[in-house]
Amino acid sequence: MSKTQFSIILFLIAFAIFYFFTFGQWNDLQVFRADNIAASKAIDELKQLEARRRQLTDAYNSLPQADLAKVGAIIPTGTDQESLIVDLETLSRRDGMTLKKIDFAIPTQSQSAAPAPSGEAPPSIPNGLNVLPITLEISGRYGDLRRFLQDLELNERLIDVTQNTFSASVGNAASDIYAYTIQAKAYFQ
Repeated sequence: MSKTQFSIILFLIAFAIFYFFTFGQWNDLQVFRADNIAASKAIDELKQLEARRRQLTDAYNSLPQADLAKVGAIIPTGTDQESLIVDLETLSRRDGMTLKKIDFAIPTQSQSAAPAPSGEAPPSIPNGLNVLPITLEISGRYGDLRRFLQDLELNERLIDVTQNTFSASVGNAASDIYAYTIQAKAYFQ
């Protein structure tokens, strides 16, 4: 075997060893680079989120305490069922209605609402806001019910009436007293 052939064979063996040895490491290096780029992007996003959180915290802290108290009254932290019962009792008594029964269902976390069957979009509820379903059974005159619903609309606590049904009062057929069932939603944080 000549020196040239021997050199070529050694060169090919060296190239094969280099290729097979470094090829796996080269692939590992490419995976590492891709992971490094993804981690860098994630770190950048976290820095942006931190800056946004800092901005929102500063904006929240700059709000006057009176305004924060108003927001807390409109959408309280926790269900606050006790004060809601007192408010509903006060409203019904002031408007000449008799509050017979209040039922609270299990609170649910709000989610993005699906389109209504009639084709109109339902109102959007922000994520993180909780819904407390309420069923009220009250009785009284129709004019009193209208005042009660207006007062409920103007009430400091955010309450949406979702359904209202009524029936004639049992007993005196000539009476203008009706029984009403109102389904509503109260919101809390």
